[in-house]
Amino acid sequence: MAISRESQISLVIERKRVATTILRRTSQSKFRKDVLSSSFSTCVLTKEQLHDVLEAAHIIPVGHGGTDTTGNGLCMRVDIHRLYDKGKIRIKPDGTVSYSDGVESSVSYRVLPSTIEIPPFVNPRNIEWRNQYL
Repeated sequence: MAISRESQISLVIERKRVATTILRRTSQSKFRKDVLSSSFSTCVLTKEQLHDVLEAAHIIPVGHGGTDTTGNGLCMRVDIHRLYDKGKIRIKPDGTVSYSDGVESSVSYRVLPSTIEIPPFVNPRNIEWRNQYL
């Protein structure tokens, strides 16, 4: 038991040990390396090139049958990747980008482009699939 300094009331701090399972895909690091290399380590939306904050985003998620190939990947800054995975950023095959209301009204993200150039290595059918099913 711990005692709070301010109130002198006994506090019970409860901790639980939780076992988790991690699915390790051996091809994940190769996927990142290949997508970043093909993208010249440049985020498709922000043009950020700081390697520490760049990731390879799956267009079709692996859980939906997507592959770890460059044709199924986009180089994205970490926060952009998260928004993309949550469906708050959508990219169409013609390069048109749409954003959720929250992203559009955000101080940090309102300057994002309305169109991008889809990298030539990306399979446009993957983008079509994502727009149809996710």
